[in-house]
Amino acid sequence: MGSTGGAAGGGPQSDSESKPKKSGGAGGAKRIACKVKAIAAAGLVVARSAASVGAQKVKAGAGTGVMWVKTQCQRRTSK
Repeated sequence: MGSTGGAAGGGPQSDSESKPKKSGGAGGAKRIACKVKAIAAAGLVVARSAASVGAQKVKAGAGTGVMWVKTQCQRRTSK
């Protein structure tokens, strides 16, 4: 039984099987940063549209309030 130094019952192990693979070093960090930027950009689009809608509502509400005050003042001065 001339075993060549491998695992029990098998042939010799290659280096890629015996050592766990690393996550790519700096390349992995760049991929993560890219994903984070994509998620942040999507969040900014949502925030920008929400702010736009909110600004339109404020503008409409302010205009309505000004018109109400104007009619109230006109009613009091015309009596």
